[in-house]
Amino acid sequence: MACGHVKLIYFNGRGRAEPIRMILVAAGVEFEDERIEFQDWPKIKPTIPGGRLPIVKITDKRGDVKMMSESLAIARFIARKHNMMGDTDDEYYIIEKMIGQVEDVESEYHKTLMKPPEEKEKISKEILNGKVPFLLQAICETLKESTGNLTVGDKVTLADVVLIASIDHITDLDKEFLTGKYPEIHKHRKHLLATSPKLAKYLSERHATAF
Repeated sequence: MACGHVKLIYFNGRGRAEPIRMILVAAGVEFEDERIEFQDWPKIKPTIPGGRLPIVKITDKRGDVKMMSESLAIARFIARKHNMMGDTDDEYYIIEKMIGQVEDVESEYHKTLMKPPEEKEKISKEILNGKVPFLLQAICETLKESTGNLTVGDKVTLADVVLIASIDHITDLDKEFLTGKYPEIHKHRKHLLATSPKLAKYLSERHATAF
């Protein structure tokens, strides 16, 4: 990314910022990862465009600043800059299809956020026994159609990044949920980390967070 400095601003968690972090890492872009605590958010919020996180602040070599919002728009922007949105129209479609399928999974996961423990456990069981298996199977079918080991062939794209970020959310709810099931998802993760040593290193060193 042709710029002087990239800063990602988000809470101290993975959440909506994690695909951005991952795509920056996979693309080899150095960035500042600023994490704020929830108790500090009220005083910081008025300084954030739109009052929502994550935000990416890009400062070019002339000192001009660009503030970017909306997590998937940011991730797509970075991926496009680094040729990680496919080489053909067909590949672009498959990548966007996977992103859409992952967002369906994320919509289910988000139902569990900011809930008391007992309610979170109840909702988790409902979604893991409800829509999530169907949604994960649809993702497996998309992976089966690939000509390689990743979403489109063997080249890392944004689709691969958003997929493993979402799968981590599912295992947060139940560490055993994927065990013995969804072989395409397990195979995908293995090959993604083998293809991107930078991403593998990032994940191995990533600190555990609540979300």
